[in-house]
Amino acid sequence: MFASLKKLYSEFSRQEKRRSLLIACIIVMSALVQVVGIASIFPFISAASDPQIVDQNKYLHTAKIY
Repeated sequence: MFASLKKLYSEFSRQEKRRSLLIACIIVMSALVQVVGIASIFPFISAASDPQIVDQNKYLHTAKIY
């Protein structure tokens, strides 16, 4: 599989190689943003299930005041 990908990659021009690298970086960054987005749901669910958590956490309590 890697041999065929390497052969295909060798057919790319210099500009196409740069663009494919840029696309790969954008895909990785997009995946990381999606992981952070999904992970941010869990603190919200825990705060919604137990409202006293907001009063115990100093950062959440500060946000609650505003």
